[in-house]
Amino acid sequence: MTEKNKITTESITYSYKDKKAVTNLSFTLSEGKYLTKLGASGSGKTTLLKLLGGYLKPSEGSIYLNSTNITSMDPGIRNIGMVFQNYALFPHLSAKKNISFPLEIRRFSETECEKKVTSICETMGLTSNEMKRRPTELSGGQQQRVALARALVFEPQVLLLDEPFANLDKNIKTQLRNEIRKLQKSINITTIMVTHDHEEALSN
Repeated sequence: MTEKNKITTESITYSYKDKKAVTNLSFTLSEGKYLTKLGASGSGKTTLLKLLGGYLKPSEGSIYLNSTNITSMDPGIRNIGMVFQNYALFPHLSAKKNISFPLEIRRFSETECEKKVTSICETMGLTSNEMKRRPTELSGGQQQRVALARALVFEPQVLLLDEPFANLDKNIKTQLRNEIRKLQKSINITTIMVTHDHEEALSN
């Protein structure tokens, strides 16, 4: 049986000018697994996620999603969702439009967009009033839920989390961490989280 949602790197390398951020890295993460990468700032954690997500291209090596070589594919073509540390929400768009954006660039119909956005918002506990607001009108926890909903709405095979709780207070952090872990298990999505926080790493 062919395994789904498996991501593999083969000897990938990426450098910023003369500094290597990722060097000859090879690993395989199987379907439904949750990997946490712990490291200090500047250790290449975010670079790795950007390579997997297609926002950077490795100077050497290859990346595979199942048996497909995705090394040169653009982010919009890969079936990989990413939540950035600063959320990277579009400030001029409502929460709802932020979430529907990945569906629109993938040319889902208006009906399909509405159905999928409604479903993921229910899963993430986002209310209809919150969906009408722009990111600056939302709390940090609400923004995080919007960012996560946007990453999951198109049903990706892999989810990438870049310091997902760094900007949240302790109570919201614990609540969201538990929610994400429960969601990850329920939908069996292969997940990679990077963090500099030892407590975060050990909690997963």
